[in-house]
Amino acid sequence: MSVKAKLTVIYSLVLLIVLGFFGFTSYFLLSYDLFSNLDSSLAGEAEKAKGLIIQGSDNNLYYTGSVSADLVYVYDIETGTVFGSEVYESIVLASVSDICATSGDIPCMLLETSDPEIRLYVTRYEHVSEANLLLVYVGDASYIYRTLDEYKHVLYMTIPFALIIAAVFGYFVAHRSFRQVKVIAQTTDSINPANLKDRIPVKQNDELGQLSSTLNSLFDRVYGFIQSQHRFTSDASHDLKAPLTVIRAESELALRKERNSEEYRQAFKNIVKQVERMTLIIDDLMTLASLDAGPRPSHSSKIDLGAALESSADKWQTAMQIKKIKSVRQIQHGLSIYGEAEQFNRLFDNLLSNAVKYTPSGGEVSISLKEEDGFIVVSVQDSGIGISKEHLPHIFDRFYRGDWDIEGTGLGLSIVKGTSELYKGRVEVISEQGKGSEFKVFLPQSAS
Repeated sequence: MSVKAKLTVIYSLVLLIVLGFFGFTSYFLLSYDLFSNLDSSLAGEAEKAKGLIIQGSDNNLYYTGSVSADLVYVYDIETGTVFGSEVYESIVLASVSDICATSGDIPCMLLETSDPEIRLYVTRYEHVSEANLLLVYVGDASYIYRTLDEYKHVLYMTIPFALIIAAVFGYFVAHRSFRQVKVIAQTTDSINPANLKDRIPVKQNDELGQLSSTLNSLFDRVYGFIQSQHRFTSDASHDLKAPLTVIRAESELALRKERNSEEYRQAFKNIVKQVERMTLIIDDLMTLASLDAGPRPSHSSKIDLGAALESSADKWQTAMQIKKIKSVRQIQHGLSIYGEAEQFNRLFDNLLSNAVKYTPSGGEVSISLKEEDGFIVVSVQDSGIGISKEHLPHIFDRFYRGDWDIEGTGLGLSIVKGTSELYKGRVEVISEQGKGSEFKVFLPQSAS
């Protein structure tokens, strides 16, 4: 059974229950109201009839006013005799004599008889001297049963008709609503996984429209990721091919003819230099692959970030002294985080490497670690060449380098960004060309 059919059936069953409950309740309330009105009318008519009937010496009843002779009776408790018309005499006698036999004191009461369409109202006939007489007023309830039967027939006719109309309408609404589902299914089925340019048309802003927009957003992200992977593969191939080309050229030149030891030595130096460059690229690629794979709990432990940053700064101290760069440290100790020490060592090394690389002789590098607004903030600020506005949006792209004359893999800042995001943090950069740069890494203390 299709979803549309299931929804139609469920909708119809719920409607049937609601209509059935409404019909039963309304039938009960109508019956109660009609009988209550009849009983109230009987009580009023009986009280009025007390002053409008006279029982003569011959025991016959004489009626005045508008009282119907067929509806008013007098019952003698002592003799068990009924005085009045013969129309309901037997019913009145049977019903009232049963009550008198079981109850000594007869208050005003309503009696149901053997005939469900006849109801009696019994009260003391106090307008005569005898205390043993009862006034009985007969009520005809036949019109109530006719009204209830007619209402019941109306319910039997309208409920099935309403169900049919509701089922047809419900199926139509379900069919109309599920047209967007069909569009979603057709579009997703026809999308080329290698391209992902097609998108689901969104015509309404209902739940299905929002689902379509969400899927389109997912396709955009997947498409962007695929494009990024294509660029990444192309850039990685290019960066790995360049040193391989140099290695091959140096090797071919060395093998082409006999050379002296110094020339061979120089060729081997060039080959080793390119191998080291390839090793750096491969190490960075493996780091990025590890970050893409997500956290590895088995490799994680509690890390003292202050000690780790001090250690990384010490490693770069010699390079700073060679370039006569002033190092300023403001490291707050006692701040720790749960994670992989190797990842944070690489994060710090990449930030310090860029600071040293792009800061000219006589410059300054400031390193700080502090707690700020629920975050652990790592800051590396330099007085180097800075980053131009055109390069600033792309510095975290993999293999992107603003200056190709300076050696590097173009993966360092990608590793910084990937590491911070792995630990639910972020990276911010403030830079102006010619005035230096400041990189801030914000790590939430909740990850501690």
